[in-house]
Amino acid sequence: MKSNSFNIGQSHIVRVEHGFSWFEKYALKRSHPRALFLDVLGIVWFFYFFWLQSWQMALASIIIGRLLSSSAVMQVSPQKMSETILGKIALLHLHPANFIIQFSGFLVLTYGVWLHSTEYILFGVSAILVGHLFGWEKVSSSLENK
Repeated sequence: MKSNSFNIGQSHIVRVEHGFSWFEKYALKRSHPRALFLDVLGIVWFFYFFWLQSWQMALASIIIGRLLSSSAVMQVSPQKMSETILGKIALLHLHPANFIIQFSGFLVLTYGVWLHSTEYILFGVSAILVGHLFGWEKVSSSLENK
C-alpha cells in the first residue's frame, strides 16, 4: 500500500493512501499467526470429518474455524501486516497462477480424501506445492526469475 502526504497548511497534513482490495485485506489478515493456527485447526477437523464422509460436520468445522480465525484478527491492520514477511507471502498467494493451481490442488485433495484415494491426495498436495512456485518477486525483488 502506498501513501502520499500533502501539507495543506501550517499544521494540517492530509494523508492519501492507496488501499488494498477487499481480497488483499482478507489475505493479509489471514496471514497473521493467530489466524493461521486457527485456520489449520479448522482444516484438520475438516479433513477428519471429510474422510469419514460427514460433509455437514466438515463444512461446520471449516466455517467455525474461519469465524474464530476472523474474529481473532478483526482489529489487525492490513497495512502493518503487509510490511511483514508473512504479509508479503500472503500477497504472493494472490498471484493468479499461484492461486488457481493451489485452489485446483485443494479441490483434487478434497476429492481424494472423500474417496480415500492415495493417488488423488498425492496429486492434490503436489499441485498445492507447485502453486507456490509463482509470485515470489512480490516478497522480494531478489527472488525474481532474472
